[in-house]
Amino acid sequence: MAISYYLVQLAPYQLYFLLTGFFAIGAGFATFFVRKFITVGFLRSHNEVTGFIFIAISAFYSLLLSFVVLVVWDQLNETKRNVSNEGSSAVGLYRDIKYFPDSNFTKPLLVAYLNFAYNVIDDEFPNMAIMKPSRKTPESLSKVYSELEKLKPRSDFEVQLVGEMFSQLNQLTKYRALRVISMETEIPAPIWWPIILGAIRGLFLLQPTNHM
Repeated sequence: MAISYYLVQLAPYQLYFLLTGFFAIGAGFATFFVRKFITVGFLRSHNEVTGFIFIAISAFYSLLLSFVVLVVWDQLNETKRNVSNEGSSAVGLYRDIKYFPDSNFTKPLLVAYLNFAYNVIDDEFPNMAIMKPSRKTPESLSKVYSELEKLKPRSDFEVQLVGEMFSQLNQLTKYRALRVISMETEIPAPIWWPIILGAIRGLFLLQPTNHM
């Protein structure tokens, strides 16, 4: 599981102090070790080389960091769209069931559907917040399909309405699956490592130019 998912569980002020504290301590240790083990004369003789290295790494680092921000932002917007589409399909299916001509005929279906909806809200979303799958929700969704298959339309209108129910339910299933998959989507490690190493390296590259 990606460390970023643990970080987003923190309150904003906790995350702020954690990140600033980490880099402040890192910068302090870097300064201490550079001053302790490297002489001022050695630093002065490498100022020009260090400057070129720092510029090159900074350019690459800023490009990579902006790429990560864009990817994460795009993933966030895509997840929002999937959740919105899931909600729209859920509302459409509820209305189709609710306004079926024979309410007694669709009562078991409505009960199964509401049970599924409550499981999504009360079980699946809280579990997604802690990066765990829901066991109740897939079972209740299968129950909705089972009850919908039992409907026996008796008129052309009911046939059309049942077809619309299946269409809405399939859309609901599709966008729910995309939402669940988004829980496991993360930035690949080959991209994270250069960012982390670049930040650490930057702490040391800054030291020589600060002592001159």
